[in-house]
Amino acid sequence: MKFRIVLAAVAVTLLAGCMGTTMSVPRGGDAAVEAERLEQDVVGHREFMRKVVRLNRAAHPILSMNVDLCPRKTFADGYFVATTTGDWEAATYIRLYGAAPITRPVVTHVFDGSPAERAGLEVGDVLVGINEWRVPELKKRNRIKVAKEIHERSTANGAGPYTHHVVRDGKPLALEFPPLTPYCDYHPVLLPADELNAFADGELIYLTNGMMRFLDRDQDLQAVIAHELAHNTQGHVGKSKANTAIGGIFGALVDVALCVGSYGASCGTSGTELGMGLGRRAHSKGFEREADYISVYMMERAGVDASEVSDLWRKMAAESGGSKHSVTHPTSAERYVNLREAHEEVVRKRNAGTPLVPNPKSAD
Repeated sequence: MKFRIVLAAVAVTLLAGCMGTTMSVPRGGDAAVEAERLEQDVVGHREFMRKVVRLNRAAHPILSMNVDLCPRKTFADGYFVATTTGDWEAATYIRLYGAAPITRPVVTHVFDGSPAERAGLEVGDVLVGINEWRVPELKKRNRIKVAKEIHERSTANGAGPYTHHVVRDGKPLALEFPPLTPYCDYHPVLLPADELNAFADGELIYLTNGMMRFLDRDQDLQAVIAHELAHNTQGHVGKSKANTAIGGIFGALVDVALCVGSYGASCGTSGTELGMGLGRRAHSKGFEREADYISVYMMERAGVDASEVSDLWRKMAAESGGSKHSVTHPTSAERYVNLREAHEEVVRKRNAGTPLVPNPKSAD
């Protein structure tokens, strides 16, 4: 039987090989293909960094002007380093930054007006130390750890002082940073997925590549950042997990009762799964409404006009084919109306000289 299968496969392969192309297609040489592959890597990395920079630039006023609303705080230094090549090869980094981050981190972006720019840090600088700490040599297994430690070391002393030791054009330099500015410690992360999505995990803010393309106005991008920041500051992720766990416990009790009552004939986990689902959805719409409400305040406090942010939900409705109902989110029509109300509330407070702080829920 196996012999017949193999024979049939060989026959099909031979027949397919007899039906090829009919045109004389010109072929580029290997060197030209390799050069173009490198060029596409360079273009791809530039485009990725452009989006990362746009995301962080949009997030900056939101994260720096709402520190008093953020339980987790840090300081902003104003630069990026690469500690891993990932899919990008050394030749790509040499083309982009004049250095290959193989053994040491290399600076890939310096934000305008940041402490890093005022200190004189430049793209292509190789970072070798911060104050008395020396950056360990990068190896395959420690790159992520080193990247995290660089951020911790560059903000550990609060406002400062910080001396960054770099190598530029083969020469060592010591750059003195000015005092750093306080910052909400919930940084944005760009995901490569093309789906239209943004979410928070209690520590970071995530936006997909698809969402970044959809949010062509920075104002709309800042609205989404503020919304996800509010999820983090209000502890919605932790509360949702707790609600899910509580629902699962009650569902498990139902499963146990059914199992005992049927003498083992009806043992299962359907009650647990149902309880977890109900718990997860228990306050999900309320969480979304609260995040929308707080986001308007966060934008206005950051000097970002939130008067038109409600229009984003008309755009979202058009993208999704209408204002659809959801078991976890309010409809886009409701969100539009609620956001307009929230902005009017902010305007009233500003006109009255009242601090722009969201109203807590009344005890009664």
